[in-house]
Amino acid sequence: MNKKYKIKKFKPSVPSPLLCHCPYCGKIPSFDYIVSSEIWYKIIPKKYKCGVVCLRCFDKLAQEKKIDWIPHFKSMFFANNKVSIRFKIKEIYFDALNKKEEWIE
Repeated sequence: MNKKYKIKKFKPSVPSPLLCHCPYCGKIPSFDYIVSSEIWYKIIPKKYKCGVVCLRCFDKLAQEKKIDWIPHFKSMFFANNKVSIRFKIKEIYFDALNKKEEWIE
């Protein structure tokens, strides 16, 4: 891989939200994600609004409430104590609809 990456100074969050357990599954999330505040408050129950909910459980809660959160998805990160990697979304595949859509920023 010859591609050069823009390296920024690492700024760990204190305390790292990725050290917190998801209140639904009890696991420490492998990835952090950002959705719009509007959709977060519609999906997450009041007692967990300021906490960490893993993406799998967030998706399950959204499905139970029949809320389409995908248009409100902003970004996803992997972080450990040495590096933080932000993933950029280029495509989303909808298996149920058997189609692919380009991500529009």
